[in-house]
Amino acid sequence: MTYESGKKTGSKDHMVWEGFTERQHYCVGQYISHMAEALGLGNWHLILATEPCDNEDAMAQVLTTEGRHVAKIRLNKEWMSYSLDDKRHTVVHELLHLYFDPLTEALRLMLPHSGVGFALSGMINEAVRQAEELSVDDLAYVFVRYANDEGVRHYLEGRKR
Repeated sequence: MTYESGKKTGSKDHMVWEGFTERQHYCVGQYISHMAEALGLGNWHLILATEPCDNEDAMAQVLTTEGRHVAKIRLNKEWMSYSLDDKRHTVVHELLHLYFDPLTEALRLMLPHSGVGFALSGMINEAVRQAEELSVDDLAYVFVRYANDEGVRHYLEGRKR
């Protein structure tokens, strides 16, 4: 597991974006690293983005690199206002998407050549996306319930011990 946080200024109060400091960014990255290891995703190169996610309705999003175990995680610009439980669930939710990535990538590559047509291809993609979201969300609730993260939860509040 690799954690990258972008440029370092050396200032703990430097803003990565408005309302999210470099220290908070670092701390969330440490929590993500811990949970990735706990989920068996240590072979992934994870990057915590230095820009907020572009979907304002999402608490976070994960973007994978085709054919590689590389992913960038983007947080909502309001991340620090979320509850601890929501942050824990969201981190696990986004990480669990990495297990589904090979399946969704295979579908994305296969459908255009399947002869099913553009409209049906879009419907299949959307149905699979919704099913993945529900499955990932259910699994995240189960994992968070039993997660051994007491020693690192403080990172989600943007503070070191």
